[in-house]
Amino acid sequence: MSEMKKPEAEILLDKQLELASKAKKSNIITAAIFLVLIFAVSVAFWIVPDNEYSGEEKRSLKQLPEISFERFVSDLKQDCKEIFMTYDEKQALKDQREDFADEIAEYYADQFPARNAMRAIKGYTEMLLCKGESNGIIITNGMLVNPDTITGTAKDEDGNVRDRNEEDAIKNITKNIGYINYLSKMLGTSGVEVYTALAGRTVDANRDILPSLYPSDVNDAFWNAYTEGASKAGINTVDILSPLRKHVNDGEYVYYKTDHHWTTLGAYYAYCEIINSLGEEPLPIDSFTKEIASEDFLGTVYAKSGIAPSGADTITFFRFENDEQFTTTIPVGEEVTEYKGFYNKKYLEDADKYSAFLGHDNFTFGGNNPLTLITKDGEENREKLVLIKDSFAHSLAPFLAYHYDLIILDMRYYIPDGNINKTVMQYASEENVSKVLILYNMETFMNDEYLMRIMG
Repeated sequence: MSEMKKPEAEILLDKQLELASKAKKSNIITAAIFLVLIFAVSVAFWIVPDNEYSGEEKRSLKQLPEISFERFVSDLKQDCKEIFMTYDEKQALKDQREDFADEIAEYYADQFPARNAMRAIKGYTEMLLCKGESNGIIITNGMLVNPDTITGTAKDEDGNVRDRNEEDAIKNITKNIGYINYLSKMLGTSGVEVYTALAGRTVDANRDILPSLYPSDVNDAFWNAYTEGASKAGINTVDILSPLRKHVNDGEYVYYKTDHHWTTLGAYYAYCEIINSLGEEPLPIDSFTKEIASEDFLGTVYAKSGIAPSGADTITFFRFENDEQFTTTIPVGEEVTEYKGFYNKKYLEDADKYSAFLGHDNFTFGGNNPLTLITKDGEENREKLVLIKDSFAHSLAPFLAYHYDLIILDMRYYIPDGNINKTVMQYASEENVSKVLILYNMETFMNDEYLMRIMG
């Protein structure tokens, strides 16, 4: 006699019990792994020393807020007093507690073990998902492009502080044109010519290869404000954006893939446009010996995104004959750096490799020196050029130095007082200066609040 067939409901129940037994084992293993990871991360937080600075992100990292017995007692007293506080006092206490909680959260986020690896995993995952960006950085053709370069804060009429917007940036461009116009008129009476040249941001120079969903004319308002304002004021301008955009479209390596600066090749093309406008003949590109200084440069945009889709950048020095017969002098307070040529190779062993161009020996200053002087040895009466700049000028300066002795001023850090620190007009009248060149990146020009110092 054959065995009775089990009902389907009983068979299904048996399968569920079998799967539940397997799932229980799997859940136990998963929970165990999760607990081990939590324990390992917790232990790592206390074993691994805190870092004060992230070379990859190029910023200081949050340190553990002060936690002391005195603070504990103070907080306990406040808790006891809270029942007698007014509404405003309670709100202030609440804000204080939230600030402390935010500090703790920032500390754990900044000191998280293997933080850089986690940032990379996040970024590359977003690439695989075809998101097209990472932490607000556009990824296109292997390049990292920062589309949002408006920085800083502004005050409304009612005194509220807010993030600056496009209108604020345009107003700042107009103000800076006014300062340049004033300087140009003052120096024009003594025959000193003033020129401006604005370098395009990566997002400007690469506009034709940006993703199709990114509007190509989104940043035109900044450039229109600059060109129209300078034209009305009669300021001498050198267009270096259009030629560089053409070289980008031709596939040339004129902007770093992981940094916001132009490459030395990009600086060379800008030099050709500028020096032609100044009435000089640029050196042909085959006059230079190209020396590869670094092949593992990861710049400022990488620091924000955490990924390098096309790998690290290459920094190249364009060396011309006898370029070590020039002396670069950088006085910062009582610390004076001096070296032959234009390159401080100490920085090539550091994360801040771009500061190898005109870098001060003190790594605190990097290449953003208040004052830099470049002279040619044995030639005391060379024509001088005052170069008022941001960091885009650092890789351009060696080209200009072939034609002029340079007085390089960074008005973000240089404070003219007419005595120890000469004004631009003092330099022009006392140092055989024939020309002044103001070279900024558009990002700096629309955000910078210190160019007014050129007026003395």
